[in-house]
Amino acid sequence: MRRVLLLCLILLLGETRAAANELPLFTGGLSGDFRVKALSGAPPIQWHVDAVAESATENRITLSAHARGLKVKARVSLPRDGSPGSWRILEGHLIVSDWWAILINSGLVVQIPKDIQLTGELQFAGAGNMDDAHFTGELSAKLVGGSMSSRAQGWSVQRMDFEAVLNLAEEGPVIESLSLSASQAVVQGFVLENLEVSAVGAKAHQLRINTATVELLGGRVGLRPFAFDLTKPEMLAKAELEGVSLAALSLLMPKALSAAQGRLSGTLEIGWSAALGLQPGTGTLRVTRDSSSTLRLAATPNFLTQHIGKKIEWLPAMFGSLARKLALDNPAYETLRQIEMGEMALAVDSLDVALYPDGRDGQVSARVAVVARPEDGHAVEEVSFEINVTGPLKEVLLLSTDKRMKLGVKSK
Repeated sequence: MRRVLLLCLILLLGETRAAANELPLFTGGLSGDFRVKALSGAPPIQWHVDAVAESATENRITLSAHARGLKVKARVSLPRDGSPGSWRILEGHLIVSDWWAILINSGLVVQIPKDIQLTGELQFAGAGNMDDAHFTGELSAKLVGGSMSSRAQGWSVQRMDFEAVLNLAEEGPVIESLSLSASQAVVQGFVLENLEVSAVGAKAHQLRINTATVELLGGRVGLRPFAFDLTKPEMLAKAELEGVSLAALSLLMPKALSAAQGRLSGTLEIGWSAALGLQPGTGTLRVTRDSSSTLRLAATPNFLTQHIGKKIEWLPAMFGSLARKLALDNPAYETLRQIEMGEMALAVDSLDVALYPDGRDGQVSARVAVVARPEDGHAVEEVSFEINVTGPLKEVLLLSTDKRMKLGVKSK
């Protein structure tokens, strides 16, 4: 404790002016260790201070500190005439995994589930000026080789790089810029690639997210600009989907579609919070007109043929068995049977997907309306039908593996 007090005395010498209003020349060194009581379980931090009379006009203090997963070295220059000094971080490294669990378990960070894992190396640097009243400058932090995941929320981000610049202004610190990139992420079983996020500081603790894009299911998803408060980790944004593979539809609804191809575009509301994870909202998707879109239904007997008969009776029913004997084969029946059994592909003229986060009228969470033409269009020129997906929209994303989900279909 005496050493710490002596260190503080040296660093506060700027308050003690000689008769000529100058700092005295001083040279010496101090060493010691300390623990951060607020971080329960944190290792002791070893520190060392060297104070050198660099010249007749300047004193220089070099501070180094290290612990498991932590290494910092900084330098402070103090002019003897009492004018503002300068500071610079010469070296800064932090192994995140060594300190993340300690930080989460300390209770200093709230609204973040304790199961979130964070790894990587944090490199930081900075420089600026200092006087008796202010500490200004610029501080940068860079995370390399990072990863982040939550098993409870079902997501992970791999090979993540993060960089932020903090402006230490007289009125308070402000995040000047922020960027994040990751080669791959997995959310609720879906693989996202080439994630890119960039932001600027709006004011203290707040960011303006300018770009947020990711490649998903062969297409691109981008969020419209939105504000994000670092003290309240949650967001609600509008996502624009471009060229997403229609094949994803067959994966999400295996009980309705066996195969599909083409592209979808549209918008979708997306909410997120550190406590609850990803929350999909309302949205609409439509098949892209310039794509050649086709689909095959999963085998669903009577899905279409229940509305028509195999025969067309052209005599009135009053003729009884004679009417039935003279009935003609219905040329549309076999075409519709092949469609409903997935034996015949459909060329899609229009496909619209409407998403309801809580289920429209509490029953339907997604509705797919299709207008399409059979490959053999001689007997049937066009068919139209709807596919209704029930259950919470968040669970619909897991439809292909969740046997609890029910799928209802009906033709128009």
